[in-house]
This record gives sequence, structure tokens and C-alpha cells, in this order.
Amino acid sequence: MKIRISLALLALIGLTTISSAFAPAPVYREPPKPKVPEIYTAMQGTWEINQNINNAMMMRRGIAMKRVQQQIRIQGTTWAYIYNNGGVEAESTKYEIVLDPKASPPTLDLKQSNQNIWGGKGGGPGGMQQIEQIAMKGIVKVEANTLTFCYVYGYQQNAERPKHFIEGNQVMPNGTQTMTMTLKRVK
Repeated sequence: MKIRISLALLALIGLTTISSAFAPAPVYREPPKPKVPEIYTAMQGTWEINQNINNAMMMRRGIAMKRVQQQIRIQGTTWAYIYNNGGVEAESTKYEIVLDPKASPPTLDLKQSNQNIWGGKGGGPGGMQQIEQIAMKGIVKVEANTLTFCYVYGYQQNAERPKHFIEGNQVMPNGTQTMTMTLKRVK
């Protein structure tokens, strides 16, 4: 009896081994890629800054003044200012994008390392001091071909983030200077 059971068990193991040798190979499936937030994807590309009093940049060419076209190029997690003067592009300041798409409205911080600012006390020559990171804290929205970024102006490190979009530049009740930048997608 024990021999029969042993033989049956061996036959079953052998049959399983033989049948698995002829089974199709498992199909390789790529691991799922992390889902990129929709607003992050919508932000990618080149954007033109609408000219206004606060961001108009003029360059002197002899006696005449010439307006320099300003753009923002967003690639991956980089926000870069691009200046175009008569077809010649020059990249200026670059920022690292820190985006929280789950916030309502989504938050966008622009960080830059090793930036010189006017610091007053404890600063170097002429009051300049170098800080590790500057964060322009703000909120962002993308509607069709318009990107709106409302942020805390400049170097107000401890300032509160705007909670809603405002028109132009304003001083909030707590004294924080805020700005709104409206960008149009370059076709």
C-alpha cells in the first residue's frame, strides 16, 4: 500500500514537472509608472509673460529702447526665465518646482539655491548676504492656454501663502506683498 501511494505521488510529481516544461512562459509586465498629476503635465512647455508695469523689461540700444520678450520654460521640475532679444534666447534664473496638486488650490513653490539678496544685518559687502534657498510660495491654476501663479513676493521667507487668486499685486492684511503672474502658452 505504501509503495502504491509512493508510486502515485512520484507519478503526480513527474506529470506536473513534465507539464510545466511545456507551459507557456510567463509574460513580462512592466511595473506601473507613477501617475503624473494632471496639472503638472498641463504646466509643461513654454509660456509668455503678459507685459505689465511690474515685469516689463527694457534694454537700451543706443538711444532707442527695445522691449525684450520674456518667457517661462517649464521642463520636468525646472522653471526657467528665458529672455528673447531679436531672436537670440538667453536663459536667466532657474528655479526648482515643488508642486502639491492635492491642495485646493494646488500649491507651487519655486526654490533657488545660493541666491544673493540684500540682507542688512550680518550681510556681506554692501548688505548682501547669501541664503541657501528662496521659496516663492504660491498657488497655481492652468485653464486651457493660461497659467496663473499667485505668489508671495520676493524674499519674505516666513510669509503666509496666498489662499486665493488676486488681480495684480497687493499687500495682504498681514503686510505680505503678493504678486500674480499670468502666462499664455506659446504656440
